[in-house]
Amino acid sequence: MVAILLDQQGDVKITEGVVKAAAGNDESGLEVMALILERRGDQFNITEEVVKAAAANSGCGSEVMALLFMQRRDEVKVTKEVVRAAAGKSQSRNMAFVLEQRARRCDHRRGGPGSGREFLV
Repeated sequence: MVAILLDQQGDVKITEGVVKAAAGNDESGLEVMALILERRGDQFNITEEVVKAAAANSGCGSEVMALLFMQRRDEVKVTKEVVRAAAGKSQSRNMAFVLEQRARRCDHRRGGPGSGREFLV
């Protein structure tokens, strides 16, 4: 059904709300997000609100976040609010993923792991 709607180029606008709803959908968020990225990925940005929705997703949030990082890494910002969203629902898998990605980004900026600086959220 989502694929049919997305195929209607002019009729369905992809807003931040639509992308946020897909990212936060516990049951089919991964599939819907993959379709939206594939068919309409050029029509929206990955905002902090979208990443927060994925982080708070108790069903497939870590998978949605992995998809976002794989396809739109430069747009995905792991902010304090994203970390809070992952921690807020006791989503240990999501929290671990968020912290791992944040640490990787920090390591990359510093020139690699073990540079002597501590990682703080």
